[in-house]
Amino acid sequence: MEWVNIQRLLEDGEDFTEEAVNNGTTERQMRNQFNAWAKFMTYDVAAQEAAE
Repeated sequence: MEWVNIQRLLEDGEDFTEEAVNNGTTERQMRNQFNAWAKFMTYDVAAQEAAE
């Protein structure tokens, strides 16, 4: 992300499928929101239906 820096307290291998309790100054919640947005914006319904 060249125009948004949300790296504060970034940990290698963050897993957004698990709940986490972090320091109040972390930007993990923003990274989680961007991750979810990217997942939904690139979701391919046709491919998912074909796989089922």
